[in-house]
Amino acid sequence: MTINAQQWQGEFTSKYGNLTFVTETGNEYPNKNIIYGDYGQNGTMVGFLLGNEFIGEFHNGNDSGQFRLQISALQTNREFSGFWGYGNNVNYNSPNRDFWWTGQAKSSSNAMPKNIKTAVWSGKWNTTYGDLILKQIGDKVTGSYKNVGEINATYNKNTKTLKGTFTNNGAVGYLEFQFIGNSFGGKWGWNSAMTEGSWNGNKAFKTNQ
Repeated sequence: MTINAQQWQGEFTSKYGNLTFVTETGNEYPNKNIIYGDYGQNGTMVGFLLGNEFIGEFHNGNDSGQFRLQISALQTNREFSGFWGYGNNVNYNSPNRDFWWTGQAKSSSNAMPKNIKTAVWSGKWNTTYGDLILKQIGDKVTGSYKNVGEINATYNKNTKTLKGTFTNNGAVGYLEFQFIGNSFGGKWGWNSAMTEGSWNGNKAFKTNQ
């Protein structure tokens, strides 16, 4: 049985806390999909499905690391198992059960969640200057900008402000976005004054609470 990315969508309980995942798919995404969501109360997870394996990164408190998880093809309640580790060490096939990550879906529903509270920047955004596909790990937000460059920014959840840089065919600019649920208002510029104009956007899938 082949696992598809949609089977990861929904709410899960796990050995290390509750997980809420959103799945977006399409040819515009690296690996043709992105899976992201909230880890517990203040953590984030983001990755992609490659074959039957969900590969990605997590952030929880001051800790970050990587994981590789698989949903069992033999179970009807979407049980999963896999491995995790801090930093770049995923402890794949480790005999140490501390690095085994197991869990299962809370229900049979894989409807798209609408209650993401922490991983609010991950996913596709339709914006003034083209689509952004972003991934959020903790307060760090990176991603692609209209297939011509990259985004590298930091999110302050207290001020709800994302600040950082973008590239456009090699040129580097600055951006500042004010988070408004499933949209943002912002500005950009070729220097830190950011006087070139407005940059606004809306989330392609309205998953934020």
